[in-house]
Amino acid sequence: MRLYEGSISKFSDDVIQNKIADIVERNYKLHYYKSPSEPECRAWSNSLNILNNSFTYSGLKDNQIIIEYE
Repeated sequence: MRLYEGSISKFSDDVIQNKIADIVERNYKLHYYKSPSEPECRAWSNSLNILNNSFTYSGLKDNQIIIEYE
């Protein structure tokens, strides 16, 4: 189940605009027909922000990213 898919540039924009956890949560709800737990949403927000920092540091921006669950 893909919770997010796009370019690293788009991913970075979504992280910077603080939208990434909302997008992942929305896709989770669409697939599972229920809301994820609050700790899960916080984990997404924190870990995906750190992942974005890694991409920025390494200079990656033209690659694609897929975030899957399960």
